[in-house]
Amino acid sequence: MKPLTSSTSPFRLRRSSRWANVAQIWGWAVLALVGIDVGINSLFAYPRDVKTPPSNLELYFDYGRSTEAKLQRMFGPTPETSAPITGAGWLDQTQFDREPNQVESGKELMVATYGMSFSQLLGFAIARTQDQVTVRNIRAPLAPPNWSYAAFTMDLGNHQADGAVLTIMSQNLPMLNTMTGSTVAFDTPYPYTHPHYELAGEDLDTIAPSLITETDVRQALLDSPEQWQTFRQQLERHDPFYDPLLFRESWLDRSALLRLVRRGYAQVSNQGRRNRVYQAKTGFNPESSQVKILEALVRDFAQAARSQDIVPVIYLVNNIGYQDHLDQLLIPLLEAEGIPYVSSSDFAPTDDPRLFLGDGHFLEEIDEAIAAEVVNVVRQNRQQ
Repeated sequence: MKPLTSSTSPFRLRRSSRWANVAQIWGWAVLALVGIDVGINSLFAYPRDVKTPPSNLELYFDYGRSTEAKLQRMFGPTPETSAPITGAGWLDQTQFDREPNQVESGKELMVATYGMSFSQLLGFAIARTQDQVTVRNIRAPLAPPNWSYAAFTMDLGNHQADGAVLTIMSQNLPMLNTMTGSTVAFDTPYPYTHPHYELAGEDLDTIAPSLITETDVRQALLDSPEQWQTFRQQLERHDPFYDPLLFRESWLDRSALLRLVRRGYAQVSNQGRRNRVYQAKTGFNPESSQVKILEALVRDFAQAARSQDIVPVIYLVNNIGYQDHLDQLLIPLLEAEGIPYVSSSDFAPTDDPRLFLGDGHFLEEIDEAIAAEVVNVVRQNRQQ
């Protein structure tokens, strides 16, 4: 009988067979994942026409696409061939001037509002319920406080408002000092841009975005890689929510499964950045740069408004899940500086979900009650 050698031993044969089985299993698993990936991309492909809304599943499997890839899809050669969202929120005086710039005939007061959707709904409520008030409603989706402040300063001198309302929301205060809506919201990026502010002693230094208008962004995205790279480098230096793994287009965009993984990472990354500014147990971090810059913005807003004989009003929006931490942060400053304010917590405490809609906004009657109080605050301070 031929003796066994090391190359023909049963142990070696069994070990080789085991590794072959493992490799075979992994091979089939990879093939299955590739098949699933291809199937998802085929069955739930995002619509090519930017005017066609995607289905829920098409949207779900596309959420993890990079910001650059989403923006490139949104922008066509002209506004007419671009997604409607591309026109929203720009710091553009021509857009602002579509709003009334003086008290309308037969009315006695004008109020200008600056902010996000809560500010927009406040403006709508004033227009709907306060017959003697003209509203100039300046807004952007998810606008952080630095957008609202920049909009106010740009708009100053272009209207005859009696009162100006700067809306500050607890949920997006951590986003203060982002430079674009496309880093604020990963799932559905808003391409508008806005300045970044830094403290220089007690003064504010303004860092303007290299791309300011819708036309600038369209040209950089479609025709000028150098301009787009300059903008991206500026975000990397100054935007606290910029993350290259989320923002930059890459081969990951081609895989539906890897897009899902990236979306999960985006949620973790976003929450980590928020946690540096806000903790549910302790509230806002007074030592964070966002809080210190916000305090300077509020002071400057009030001073600039008063220099034009405009009543400054801070509208504090306390969101569900944030308690009244925004009030605790800012009301001491507002009272010390004598700046008028209205807080949503006086009308809709955050621990009473019955006063909120499913999307987190207030019930219509809450908006109307706040609108009445804002107008009352402007009237009272105009008489002083």
